[in-house]
Amino acid sequence: MKTSHIMNEATTEREYPVQWIWVLKPMLKTIWIFIYVLFLYFILKERYPLVLFLVFFLPLPLYCLSVILQKINFHYTIEDKVFVLKQGFITKKQSYIPYGAMQNILISQDLLDKVLGLVTLKVENASQGAGNIQRQRKLFTLEIGFNGNQIIIPGLLRQHAEFLRENILQKIKENPTTTIKSGL
Repeated sequence: MKTSHIMNEATTEREYPVQWIWVLKPMLKTIWIFIYVLFLYFILKERYPLVLFLVFFLPLPLYCLSVILQKINFHYTIEDKVFVLKQGFITKKQSYIPYGAMQNILISQDLLDKVLGLVTLKVENASQGAGNIQRQRKLFTLEIGFNGNQIIIPGLLRQHAEFLRENILQKIKENPTTTIKSGL
């Protein structure tokens, strides 16, 4: 773990990257569904599962390519006053989140993360869209970047995620939320 990192310098994904092995996670989830549909086809021997199999199989290579492109085009920077997030390969998105708006910083690890030796860093903020935190997950939605009022950085090594969490917590202390009184 890097402990000599100077807090005033910007921290980026180049120093604490999403590991390339992470691209296997969304692909593995998709492949499990592919195997399930294939299983239904061979067990049930009906036409409907064959249609599902073909409909699912045809876009699979495109989905795998999109996962790789999402990883390549995901960038974050922890600056002095804001957390900067850039993502997207067709539609480029950029967001600046002030540290004063951040509420929770979580490190999570699901079963596939454990198998791959990775963790996910989630930062919740008090921005607009807070009601979307429990929105339904879509099958082909990658959990990387913006998601409702969360910033999700998946595929990190645990020591990197812990350093980023500590760095962000320090920035939150240095940049507290300021309230403006209206005088009414």
